[in-house]
Amino acid sequence: VLQINGHFQRSTLHVQFDDSLSKRLGSSSGEYFLDNRRLKWEYDRVRFRKNNEFFGYCQEKSAWTFSTSLNDDPCEDFYAISNPTTTYDITETGSDWHVLGPHSSRTFPMDFFLSVGCEDDDTCGGEGRGVCSSDNSCLCESDRYGLRCDYSESETCDQIELFSPLLTFVGSREYASKYTLLRAPSDGNIVLAYNHPIYVSELQDGNVDIIFYEGVRWVLVHAPTGLRNITDFSALSLSDYFGHNSNEEGFNAATALMQVEFA
Repeated sequence: VLQINGHFQRSTLHVQFDDSLSKRLGSSSGEYFLDNRRLKWEYDRVRFRKNNEFFGYCQEKSAWTFSTSLNDDPCEDFYAISNPTTTYDITETGSDWHVLGPHSSRTFPMDFFLSVGCEDDDTCGGEGRGVCSSDNSCLCESDRYGLRCDYSESETCDQIELFSPLLTFVGSREYASKYTLLRAPSDGNIVLAYNHPIYVSELQDGNVDIIFYEGVRWVLVHAPTGLRNITDFSALSLSDYFGHNSNEEGFNAATALMQVEFA
């Protein structure tokens, strides 16, 4: 019973997808948290979820699968699938996963990295950097950030600039050459996407260019055309949009991105 309820599982998974076969998978990278609520198709396994995406077990196929909606049946509506296994521990599936091909029921091998969350405070950098929480994720000190509290806010560039005409974004319009680190007006802390800082150009005529990490690549997005469900690009609005100081599970590029200018 303890095994079925996930007693021996770590509470947090760190997942890194490759996006060479599916651009969406790259944005599905990140931290997934233990969710031991029983569903009709999950007879004796827990699942791990992030926003509406989750890893579950399919008895019929004897495999762990990845699905992009909480309403999906992991035996029918999965996006990626492990090799056949009976293990209760998803980390034992290793990197032997396959992704569904576009408009096809065939699967193709994919690059995939899966690891558990932190084990102790030392995993999070130790004293002065961060501590390992009860759900096996790192809680960083106020001036630290990153998956393992690797980075210092004071050492992060406040502004990045393309300082040569030869080093610029070339496209159908003129792109900003200076980008400022996005900080939340509420507390002055760096706003993060996938544990990485965000850089924003000056607001001009209601438009802005934003550089951020979307799970596997840095991207430049022009707003409002590149992001869903946002029209106000003030620092306060952007910090809320990217999930700063939110009890929700944070920004999800897989559902937010409409158009990427550069990657």
